[in-house]
Amino acid sequence: MTRVTRLSAAIAALTVCGVLAIGAASVGAKTTSKGRRDSGVVHFALTYTAGGKDYSAGNSQDKLFGTGAVTYVIKILPTTTSALEITAKPVTLYFKNGTLTGTATALLTPGANGAATISGGKLTASHGTAGQAGHSVTLTFQGSGSTTTGSYTITYTGFYK
Repeated sequence: MTRVTRLSAAIAALTVCGVLAIGAASVGAKTTSKGRRDSGVVHFALTYTAGGKDYSAGNSQDKLFGTGAVTYVIKILPTTTSALEITAKPVTLYFKNGTLTGTATALLTPGANGAATISGGKLTASHGTAGQAGHSVTLTFQGSGSTTTGSYTITYTGFYK
């Protein structure tokens, strides 16, 4: 697999993480002992590569919070399987009232004709600014995209406190 293909896959996984965090920050969601439930969709793409890392950005549509944005710095590691291990640090989630920063992980599995799936995604963010200070989010995600174009779509669910 080429470096560009691995980078595109990693970026997709990280973007999903960022979108998940944005959705979780929504106000008015039902509260459980784990926090407020949320879900949403993120669309993102690789913007550039430098210093052995991929930089990505995207937009999200969250059930509770509405539209948002996310950026992340991704590092891709090979595994003993055909999947690639993706770690995004930092993942920064942008909300109307502030930001949350954290870390995300996922597996990216390349398929035929440049197709790729993202699975096992997890995001944790607890470093907030402005109205997000003192808040945290824990999310899971999955998605699909193209290692050829570097664009991905991710769906997520999780809790915001």
